[in-house]
Amino acid sequence: MLGCGGVSESMKPRAGVFAMLVLAAGLLGDSCLVGEPGTSRVDIITNPDARCVDMIGTTQAIGFSPALPDLVWVTDQTAGEILAFDVTTTPPVLSEESTITLRSDNDGDGLPDLIPIALGALHFESQGTAEEPVLLAAGSGLNGVYPFHIPTGGPYRLLADLQATADADEALFVNLVEPPDTDFRTVISTQACIKVPAAPADNPATPGDERDVDGFPNSYDSTGVPIPSSCDDMRASFYATVTSGIALVGEFNGAPAPDGSSGARYFASTRNTFGVDQAFPGTVLVHDQPMAGGPIGPYSTPVVFTTGYNPSGIAARSVVIDGVARNFVLVATAGLLVPVADDPMTEDVVESGFVASADFPAAIEVIDADHPENGIIAVYPLGPAGLTRGLLIDPLQRIAVAGSGVGRNLYAVSLAALETMDYDPDAPPATPIQLTGGLLNGGAFPILKRASGSVDPAQCPGQVFGFAFNDAGDRLFAADYCDGVITEVGVEPSGSFSTKVAHLFFSRIDAEDPSALRGISGLALRPGAIDDAGMDAYALVFNEDGEMMCGIDLGANSGSL
Repeated sequence: MLGCGGVSESMKPRAGVFAMLVLAAGLLGDSCLVGEPGTSRVDIITNPDARCVDMIGTTQAIGFSPALPDLVWVTDQTAGEILAFDVTTTPPVLSEESTITLRSDNDGDGLPDLIPIALGALHFESQGTAEEPVLLAAGSGLNGVYPFHIPTGGPYRLLADLQATADADEALFVNLVEPPDTDFRTVISTQACIKVPAAPADNPATPGDERDVDGFPNSYDSTGVPIPSSCDDMRASFYATVTSGIALVGEFNGAPAPDGSSGARYFASTRNTFGVDQAFPGTVLVHDQPMAGGPIGPYSTPVVFTTGYNPSGIAARSVVIDGVARNFVLVATAGLLVPVADDPMTEDVVESGFVASADFPAAIEVIDADHPENGIIAVYPLGPAGLTRGLLIDPLQRIAVAGSGVGRNLYAVSLAALETMDYDPDAPPATPIQLTGGLLNGGAFPILKRASGSVDPAQCPGQVFGFAFNDAGDRLFAADYCDGVITEVGVEPSGSFSTKVAHLFFSRIDAEDPSALRGISGLALRPGAIDDAGMDAYALVFNEDGEMMCGIDLGANSGSL
């Protein structure tokens, strides 16, 4: 049996949740407290626990709709469902009438879909009305954005007005067919054929802009291997894979603006990765809906290539510059990882997993949402951060935050830089503007770990898979997968981070089995004030028995910052 700080020869790597990361660890010492100062009580979740409900299947994302604070939504990759849980009880109870199940024909070709659909990131559209809010889910397999109405108290149904003829543009979506009159398409497709332009000159693995016999530029993946002609026989091309996030500019299903511009514009990021250390260029697909209830189809420039690899999250922000409303979309590019070599000098520990590549670093990249044809216009360079999924903008629209998958770190950038950068949409920069001054907190901001009994960094260096702001935007909660610790971070008016307070961590089940990892893979805060009247947050938790979703009373053990 191991006590606090013990390390066992049996500690071995465990399989990860993502292809980009190998998660490996054991949580050590149920009685060990987090050692950094804080006024809050450290709570411990056990198994079984009255605050937790067992999950069946493999979950990916968790979130609340601002209009429906009594329901928390969780994507089930295994069953192709978005599960809804009633959080007015403890533990939460599955709401079968609110759970969304994908229909058998999503692409509208009149035939059952043959490709399994794995649902990932969720986007809750705050512009949806209280009577009919909107949920959009990112899907892989049959890649696309799946929109749903989720009316309060009514039947939960897929949108039925997405039969967009423009969406069947064969030049981009070679496998989409025109929906028959008797059926409708219910997915905004991201199953796009990406025709690769000239490889970026700053890619160290690129031999150069060579030309094939037909005059098209040859391009290469991150390892220097030529990209094949996968979907266009005439040039390097590939299918976009793994839809990682969704951003929306304008009003969902909304009417055109007075100037005739689109009522809504959709941006979907796709990873295009093959393992953790090989990738095709990252992409963001752009769709328009010019009028309320009308067709949704590709924008005139339907693909934006990111400068970095592995887009892992996306978010939109609107600002007013010189009296003119401007819209931007931010894309987190996670970068790539390289394997860790086992150290022969540490015989009792098997080093494994990956570290972030300095050659393919992470960044937060900026698209002019009003002019996507300008490509990536600016970049916040983050270095070898190895980002996890997701990108979050605070409620006051001051900062964008991402988490690291190779350390217990948060990365935050100031969005004020978007208002002051030297950018003219009519004369876009030849290369993206480097917003190096917009990085807050001096770069990586560490969250808390256990003072003793923390997982050995060689086994699991820290992975921030869950982070969420409170409604006021003055507190950020971040969860570490490796140690199971939830850290509360104070957010100053400037957007910089301050005091850190530890809230709770999750115990392992079997004290004699250090590989019985209990890690947090997702975190969502219930809309409303954090108080001691009930559960304020919900976490997805992994252990050797499967998965759980647990309610957390942040208010009952929260100290002032």
